[in-house]
Amino acid sequence: MTDFHKTNLEIGSIEEKNELDKLKKSIKSLQLEFIKQIQNKLSINITDNNLEYLLTELNKVYCQKLIGLCDKPLENGLAPITIIRHIRMWVGVCLASNQFKRICKSNTVNNLIRIIDAQIEKAKPDSSIIFRLNLINTHHDFYLPYVPETLGAFRIAYLELIYNAMREKDANIKDLWFKFESFENKMLQYGRVVGISDSSNDRAMRMIAGIYIDKYSDKSDIFRETAYNLVTRGEDAVITYKIKKRNLDEVYIKDINYSRWDGNYIDESGQDFLLGFTPRVPASVNELRRRSKEAWDLKLSLASTPKEFVACLSLDTARNIQKKYLKFMQIDNGLTDEDLTHLNDFMNYNDDVTWMIDIGGTNPFNTAGLSMNYVEFIKNGPSEEITEPMACNYSELKSAMCLWFNLHPNVSPYAFQTKANVLYKTYEKSGKMSLEIEQEIYDVLKKRDELFLEWAKAYANVNNNLQANITEMKSVLENTNIRPLPGEHRPEKKGVFL
Repeated sequence: MTDFHKTNLEIGSIEEKNELDKLKKSIKSLQLEFIKQIQNKLSINITDNNLEYLLTELNKVYCQKLIGLCDKPLENGLAPITIIRHIRMWVGVCLASNQFKRICKSNTVNNLIRIIDAQIEKAKPDSSIIFRLNLINTHHDFYLPYVPETLGAFRIAYLELIYNAMREKDANIKDLWFKFESFENKMLQYGRVVGISDSSNDRAMRMIAGIYIDKYSDKSDIFRETAYNLVTRGEDAVITYKIKKRNLDEVYIKDINYSRWDGNYIDESGQDFLLGFTPRVPASVNELRRRSKEAWDLKLSLASTPKEFVACLSLDTARNIQKKYLKFMQIDNGLTDEDLTHLNDFMNYNDDVTWMIDIGGTNPFNTAGLSMNYVEFIKNGPSEEITEPMACNYSELKSAMCLWFNLHPNVSPYAFQTKANVLYKTYEKSGKMSLEIEQEIYDVLKKRDELFLEWAKAYANVNNNLQANITEMKSVLENTNIRPLPGEHRPEKKGVFL
């Protein structure tokens, strides 16, 4: 429990939060800068000796810069205990090194060291803090044990090198994957030697990867887990500290909550994802088309009504699925924009294309009689003319739509048309004399038409909302005199197209 001490900023106050947010932002910028610094020096075939030297030197640089970032917040009144809680004792314990103290600002060291000494004093003998302290004390030269963020940044930098190398002409994918796994094992072992568990090591990698993706959204493509949406970013963790506060002669305890995103990701089953990330290996056109279809299946599974279905399709995240996977096909297979218009030409004869027909039944869009009214239908039976009023030209989405309609027959006009077609065969066998079947067919086709109307309204509502948003945006642009950048083209959206 922390005894509240006088600072310019009250612990738990809005002013403290604002100052802390600035520090967090500075730390993220440092970590992004650190990745670039590593990339400028790291190579795929780096020797173990050179890797160890580079890691050791850059770890010192990172720790020194991180401590340097604390100087301004301290001047602005941020409590040393708050700072240590956010930069953590992985770096804090490094100030037990006299050599490290000498290269850091004395004012910063003096402000932080009292809190660090207190943390060391209450640490358990078998804790990582004491373990790392002993490592520092047993070295007579300038030595700092690695911190998780340094290892995480190295792992991301090397992963990106592997990702790019895999897309070079005649790349040996198997050999590059072996190099990646070997590098990962070294990084985990380096961590264990200095008291960093594999889970802490992996968490740091995921955290810095998340920061990397936040800054450069296309970096999500290089990680298999984020590129294929195998994981989703989790919520911030809320950490509660108890502090003693005084009000005149009264002493009371107050809970102070801090939120922090710390590399939390959730896997497809809803469980915490606890491993490190891996590079996305180049995939064939067929595999990417399959993954695209699965992505659509997952997105559409969130809907159970026409309104929800159309809303899913109109979301930017859904509408970007096609764009993302077509981009992957270009990157991984060297396809041109023209090539993307005839993807079947780039499929191999032995490709497993069962994903195309994994639709939970027959193709609902191929149902005969969809455009016929009751009078015409009861007289002639289902027409062989096939219409596809809700289909699309994108095969992966069309396949996913087929599966969705087959799984939701209660809102599928195609399912009711199929039912009417089956009833008509029975009606024919009766010599078209059964009034009971006629009525049943009438009721079924009536429901079909009601559903078609419901679907038409759902699409019309989304189109109207899009048009309203476009009109509103135009008004904002006109009133603020904002114009497109030179060379920027902003075509007017006409509505929802599948």
